Formats: sequence, C-alpha cells, structure tokens
Amino acid sequence: MDKFNVALYLCKANKIVEYLDFVLQHKGKCLMELAILNEAQECFLEALALRKTKGNFSLIDSTQQALNLLKELKQHRASIDNSDI
Repeated sequence: MDKFNVALYLCKANKIVEYLDFVLQHKGKCLMELAILNEAQECFLEALALRKTKGNFSLIDSTQQALNLLKELKQHRASIDNSDI
C-alpha cells in the first residue's frame, strides 16, 4: 500500500487531481483483494465522488461495480461470521 500512498501524496502535493480517482480506485481494488474491506470502501467512495465530478459515466460505473462487489463480500463475510455463533 506504500506505493499507492506515495502516489496519493504526489498527486495532492503537486495538485495533479486528474489522477487521484485512478489511484484511489486501484488502491481500493488491492485492499479488497486483501480483504481489508472498510478501507477499500473508503477508497472507492472517494474515487466515486471524484469521478462524479468528472462526469465520466464509464468510470462512475466501474467504481459503482466495485462498490457492489464489496457489498456482496461484506454480506458474505457477515453470514460466515454469524454462522459461527
């Protein structure tokens, strides 16, 4: 995650905002693959807000699909956790 954090820092420090949503989207995907779901959700939501500002519907759809998958993963995790009771 260090490389993503460096990329986020560089984008913000150098006011290169046009790439922030891409960094957040891909950081979110990596976090989701590592099952760090809450932090992944934060990244996707921030990316979604930026993409809505851009108005690029393809990018908005991509992030929304990632959020939908994340929701399913969270529900699946919750059902597993509840079955252990």
